[in-house]
Amino acid sequence: AQVQFSCYNVSQPNSIKVVGRGDVDKATSQHLISFPLEQAESYKAFRLQLLRYISSGQKILQPADVTVKIREASLLKENQDIAFLGQKGLLVPIEIQEQNTKNTSIEITDKEEIAAVLEDVPEVVDLHIEGFDVKEGNESIMAESIFRSQLERFNNLLEKAIAANMERIIFIHGVGNGTLKMEIQKVLMRHKNVKRWEEADTKKFGYGATAVFLKVRE
Repeated sequence: AQVQFSCYNVSQPNSIKVVGRGDVDKATSQHLISFPLEQAESYKAFRLQLLRYISSGQKILQPADVTVKIREASLLKENQDIAFLGQKGLLVPIEIQEQNTKNTSIEITDKEEIAAVLEDVPEVVDLHIEGFDVKEGNESIMAESIFRSQLERFNNLLEKAIAANMERIIFIHGVGNGTLKMEIQKVLMRHKNVKRWEEADTKKFGYGATAVFLKVRE
């Protein structure tokens, strides 16, 4: 199976930084980030969102969302030989639990089926905190949880809009302290399927909305 992935640095509270995204085949590697050992504290936790698929059979396997934590002591160990890559490094196993072993794949072979899967993509997405169900608790934890949920919803619907071949999608993120808007723009800046983005119509959406224009497939 091949894997389409998105990787985020979640080492610091209230901060999600996109490290990279792309596709990898079995027994291959892809460089994402380099950092000096003295900055290891800033790179101790990564969140991976994985979509496994079999291109030959057009099958999408059960997706996974995992957090990988790396101890500084592990980085100080002597590099191990990673046989299937033919190089040395620190190998961190990731265990993916199947949520439903009876139905772990979705087969899409018809254009109408694909359209049905994507028909729920809205043209305007409201990312305000009122739209998220977050349990009460410590304020800093709640803020981090809301921020992660907002960014996750943004990434999810952006990818759906691209898959649906939409020309434009609008994200209402509000003004606030600008953190969410900044993270959204970082993603847009790196995304190969984003043509451009601009401030959405202020008369209609206020000053906290971004219109994203996507590259349309012929």
